[in-house]
Amino acid sequence: MKAFKVTFNIPADTQEEAAEKLEAFNQLCQVLDHEDLMDAADLITNDPSIASFIREVMPADGEKLSLTQALSAAKKAWQKFA
Repeated sequence: MKAFKVTFNIPADTQEEAAEKLEAFNQLCQVLDHEDLMDAADLITNDPSIASFIREVMPADGEKLSLTQALSAAKKAWQKFA
């Protein structure tokens, strides 16, 4: 894969916030292939509330969801987004 140099503006209140947003984008690019990144962007753009939902059901750092928690998250997702 090639690396391209681009210039773009990042809306942010501070330079630190802009740097954090850029780092988040870089992390997404590292873990998602092109198609998954485009799908994720479409999903969040079409329904921004999904980001707060993910924060709500996401386990704390280093923890894993139990089966009960995973089923509860799936039920909540179904009710909210179906």
